[in-house]
Amino acid sequence: MRNFLARTASIMLVFGFFFTLIACSTQELSLEQAERSFQSEDYERVLATTTVLLRDEPGNENLHYLKARALKNIAHDQQFASARIDYYREMKYSTDLLENSESSSMRSIANNILDNAWQTEFDAAEHLWEFANTNNDNQYVQPAIDHLVNAILIKPDVMSAYELKSTAHYRIGELQNAVASLQAAHDNYAPLPLEMKEQLAYLLLEEGQLQSSIQLYQELLEEYPHNDEVKHGLINAYILDENHEASIELLRELTVARNSVLPYHEALATELFFYIQTSLSSMIESNVSDTDILEKYESLMSDLDEAESLYRLVLENHPDPAEINFITAAFYKNTAGYLLNLAENRNEVLAERLTEKAENLLVRSVPIWQEVADRNPENPEIWRSIYQIYSHLNMTDEAEEARSKANL
Repeated sequence: MRNFLARTASIMLVFGFFFTLIACSTQELSLEQAERSFQSEDYERVLATTTVLLRDEPGNENLHYLKARALKNIAHDQQFASARIDYYREMKYSTDLLENSESSSMRSIANNILDNAWQTEFDAAEHLWEFANTNNDNQYVQPAIDHLVNAILIKPDVMSAYELKSTAHYRIGELQNAVASLQAAHDNYAPLPLEMKEQLAYLLLEEGQLQSSIQLYQELLEEYPHNDEVKHGLINAYILDENHEASIELLRELTVARNSVLPYHEALATELFFYIQTSLSSMIESNVSDTDILEKYESLMSDLDEAESLYRLVLENHPDPAEINFITAAFYKNTAGYLLNLAENRNEVLAERLTEKAENLLVRSVPIWQEVADRNPENPEIWRSIYQIYSHLNMTDEAEEARSKANL
């Protein structure tokens, strides 16, 4: 409120001069008078005088030069950054005209005015941002953003203001504004530097704009085909989009390039599991031929061997195998169910092969389920799964014990 009153008073003062001067003929006003007012730091009078004179000489570059400088100084006199933007907007009108001048000195003058105004706003934003970080105090973030809004208006082709503005919005939970800041830079002033483009792709992913994020990551990968961080981001986007085949291709590259990074091995194994289940489900729904099933089955079992090998590697180096054991046990059980479903109404040889593999997976899942149950003895859902497996394998006594623990 105090800022509003101060700004209102300033505007009234300017208009007070303006209405006083407008009553005079332009012959009574001159560029020299405006210059003298500027020398005495009476910037409101400079603004009023040049505004009146420009009615008759709209292309007078000297008047625009003085007016732009006056507006810049008036803007800097405002205590709050949000009160400066109207002055900067009017300043830009004059500097834009000067930037198109035939005079190189006028073009240089315009650039100097813009550079000075931009630097003032960006420095203020950086100072507030550093203070917010040092003191862990978000109350300084919005004022920093206000300064960055001004900086972007003044020089919309300087990327650093967009980047810091996006980061500031993200810090205070304004994800949509964080995305919009980088998107504006990308749409209007592409190509963006790698770091900004990668940041935009990440924010789009976090906001849930999967296809836009994927498209941007793919563009980045075309530009930087050996950048593992870009591949990492694109993998995350593919996983969220449930594009398991695409994520598997990139994860295989990363497990070779960064063999010691176990999370990549674990992620690849998990994606292979999902891909196998999705493929089996698709074959069931599309009612493919026995020949097609057999051909696809061989490939899927090869993927299964790869996934199991990867999980063994992870388990050897994992301090807590509980999560991996649960994923593996659940996968074996679910995949067995798909195989048994797929075996229905198939030729005898194929049905027998699918059923045998399903039962093999169930048998192999039993000790893993038991380890999971030992860690979660009171969880009835785990015992329900164990009961279902024992029942299918005709392990009557074990099934009865599991049924009891599952509260069935």
